[in-house]
Amino acid sequence: MRPRDGFVIDMDAGELHRATINLNAKRLRLERVWPTKCEFPRVDARFEGAERRFVWLTANGGANPRGIARFDLHRAESRVWTPPLGQHVTEPIFAPRRAGHAETDSWVLVLVYDERSETSHVAVLDANAPERGPLARVHFDHAVPLTLHGT
Repeated sequence: MRPRDGFVIDMDAGELHRATINLNAKRLRLERVWPTKCEFPRVDARFEGAERRFVWLTANGGANPRGIARFDLHRAESRVWTPPLGQHVTEPIFAPRRAGHAETDSWVLVLVYDERSETSHVAVLDANAPERGPLARVHFDHAVPLTLHGT
């Protein structure tokens, strides 16, 4: 079955860069930190604007289908959940655990379009171990189009 028009958007040209702004020198320095093609980088909204260890994004590891990655900026390593073939993901959204304060003390919500059933669901990942896959899924009886920066 072929994905419905408008429900799957393939964007495989992005790369993860760190931008450093030197206000005194009026300079911007860009540094590529991960060679994997990726899109939609996010950090936990509770910590936006501050130095962070983890960034979340959709990743496409070449021959591997698109998945959700947690990239560790300190160790330059990733943990990736890859959904089954025919399922397509959009950007991760954070849902902090009650009284959680650490960057990974949250769940990560991901909208998933399933081209076989032509329906969508929200996958709930554990931010501590996203590679284990969804802890839960919330199913819709219809398809929800994947968005570009839907938050």
